[in-house]
Amino acid sequence: MMFYCSLCGCAATSHEVSKEWKREERKKQQESSKRRDRERAQRQREQQQQQQANTVKLKKKEIGAYKVRLASFGSNCGLGYERL
Repeated sequence: MMFYCSLCGCAATSHEVSKEWKREERKKQQESSKRRDRERAQRQREQQQQQQANTVKLKKKEIGAYKVRLASFGSNCGLGYERL
């Protein structure tokens, strides 16, 4: 397999890699790393929001499982709770 210089097209082994190219590659890698970090942080925020929404749904479901039953106890007996 033969590698070629992206700047001049000669064989990659014919000269050293330029400092400018190294800087550009380093900059690209840093930008890529920052982008991955931002995306990871965004995914974590979304996961936390989803977990919070699931917790709220679960609590509402649990609250809904307790029904106040007035009719079966009569109005003078007070409130009764029944777990459904």
